[in-house]
Amino acid sequence: MSAKTKLEDLCPEDRREWLEIVSEKCASARVRVDKAATEEERLQRSRHYLVMLFEALKVIAGDDVVRAAYLAGWSDEADRASALSILSMRQLLAADLFRGVERRDDPASFSATANEAAAIAAGDLPKLFAQVSTYAAAYRIAVDHKLTALKWERFLTRFDTVTPADAKRKVQAVYSVSRLGDWRDQVSRYFTPDVFDAILSLVDRGSDPKFFDITSLDEALATMQRDAQAKLNADKEHKAAVVLSKREAARKNKGLAGGN
Repeated sequence: MSAKTKLEDLCPEDRREWLEIVSEKCASARVRVDKAATEEERLQRSRHYLVMLFEALKVIAGDDVVRAAYLAGWSDEADRASALSILSMRQLLAADLFRGVERRDDPASFSATANEAAAIAAGDLPKLFAQVSTYAAAYRIAVDHKLTALKWERFLTRFDTVTPADAKRKVQAVYSVSRLGDWRDQVSRYFTPDVFDAILSLVDRGSDPKFFDITSLDEALATMQRDAQAKLNADKEHKAAVVLSKREAARKNKGLAGGN
């Protein structure tokens, strides 16, 4: 049943059947968590279990409630300050879902990131989100775009006329890359294999919000073309930033040398 279907809209018999199926699946997923052989396996299964529970809760609550809670304050015209404020509200919502688990002294908690986003939106300098190094920040941008390409490879196979080989060829052509496997290896190392697999599994399950409104292959290919152009623009910006960074470093080194 789709998350856009309200549980209350079902007849009593269908409602009972749905609840029984969900309860059985969730119970089975919980057993798999308990039987995990390693900590990594337990982590992956625990996350999958929580996603299952949340998918069920979305149906119980109804799509209108879920969207009202998540999309509060959002508009397509939102500027960066507005986006940061909205991000802060969404992080606080996530913090409520993990209440009792989060620690006040955890700098990576939802509450901490919510406060950071709100502070930056108000004009404060970033602390947690401050740039660690020029290379790492630029690398993350590049990897994000490559990850998007790999998501497209998975998503295109959801169309009956597109085979995995077709999807790979289409992505490589649009992104002008000869070896998509090299990107896959790079991104997998960056996120770790388990996290990388979990990200792509969202696409397989139809749970990645990036693809929610895409209903036709033509629309998918047009959107992918725009994403590829965004990567090209990011590559150009990265190269310009590297040149500027080297010039700035050279200027500082020259100043230090002159001072000696």
